[in-house]
Amino acid sequence: MMDKRFLCKIGFHKHKDVKTQRTKNIYFGFAGAELPGLRVVRECVYCGNISYMRLNLAMPNKYLYMEYIWR
Repeated sequence: MMDKRFLCKIGFHKHKDVKTQRTKNIYFGFAGAELPGLRVVRECVYCGNISYMRLNLAMPNKYLYMEYIWR
């Protein structure tokens, strides 16, 4: 069996969901169907690596890492 830390080093993390966040005053969408941006903050169980997953398909990826727009 492989070591868990080795799997983290090569990029295979085991994530757990920490919290769900939404944008403060920014809405994304098309033609009147605007929704706030949603993201899930995920943390690796073994190494503590933080990653983000977007839940709104109309939101560009560049907003995932801007901490000041999330609440």
